[in-house]
Amino acid sequence: MNISIFRKFSLISLLFLLSTPGLASAYDTLGRYDVVSYFQISSNENPKKGSKKFTHKWGDKTWYFSSAKNKQLFAADPEKYVPAYDGYCAYAVGNNYTYSSDPLAWTVKDDRLFLNYSKSVREDWLEKSSYYITQGDKNWKHLKK
Repeated sequence: MNISIFRKFSLISLLFLLSTPGLASAYDTLGRYDVVSYFQISSNENPKKGSKKFTHKWGDKTWYFSSAKNKQLFAADPEKYVPAYDGYCAYAVGNNYTYSSDPLAWTVKDDRLFLNYSKSVREDWLEKSSYYITQGDKNWKHLKK
């Protein structure tokens, strides 16, 4: 494990992280954020919260949207909008473990939504995002089980 992990987590958090096979999924982490809105804003803005007025069931979840248009876009192609790695921290998945993420620590890269544990972890992830995506895609095959 590289030293940047130690900067981000206290020793207790690190020990917890290593002993925990997985934490909250994307859906739990996202709360009611409109996943389509991430693709409509710049990386220094916050995504929009969804509304009970605009919901769509997909998979075994109810997704919330900020507008009828965003609901319609999602319904037409849900896999385009759902976060990579079920929304677990992309840095963690790239390092072969799962950890929860912050819906405000996000990046859209190569038309995919990636979430990270925090904005500071996102900065580390961005330095080598292509590497972490390649590793994450490989690791996710066994981590998602």
